Amino acid sequence: MLIEAAQRFTPGFWYICPCDAPFRQVVQVEGDARDLCNELVGQPIGHAWRPPHYKILGSRTWPAWMNFHTPLLSDAGVSAIGHLLESHCEFLPWIDEPRHRYCLINVLAHVPRENWSCERSSSYGGVLASADIVSLRDVDISPIFTLEGFHRRVFVSDNVARLSVEMGLSGAVFVDPRIVAMHVSFIQARMKIKRTGFIRLDDDF
Repeated sequence: MLIEAAQRFTPGFWYICPCDAPFRQVVQVEGDARDLCNELVGQPIGHAWRPPHYKILGSRTWPAWMNFHTPLLSDAGVSAIGHLLESHCEFLPWIDEPRHRYCLINVLAHVPRENWSCERSSSYGGVLASADIVSLRDVDISPIFTLEGFHRRVFVSDNVARLSVEMGLSGAVFVDPRIVAMHVSFIQARMKIKRTGFIRLDDDF
């Protein structure tokens, strides 16, 4: 089920999740010791950015949002929604294939720890490994942001999510922040989402 118009409760923000349709993917080349998760910690990189070596997997469709642990957006995606994001992130060029170029999104906007909470979480070594059923308080919602202390998930405003879906930017679904992340793959299987769409808490799944 692909939902493109809100006729029920709509959250003010969503988290980005890869959809289960088959697309090309990227991996860092084996032996590249760089840890992009640690490099992209929400601080500007600018001209110091050096694209790591990569390999493209598969021969299927190129998505707009490519599945990677850091948001990865095609040139077409940047053209469609980049004007909403650009003041809150850096677009770092990475994949450069004939007619298929992608940028990593280095998210610079963060919600301070005192302004967000979650009902379920787990941590290892004092570091948050998961945070589910997220709510915000006393904060303006940025077009794209992470949560201070938990950078494993990237959130976007409702406007960004809607425009992405309206423009047909494939490869990502936008998930209601009240939904536990581990449930999303099962929900997608039942909803048969293709290419892009929304997953809402009040969907009949």
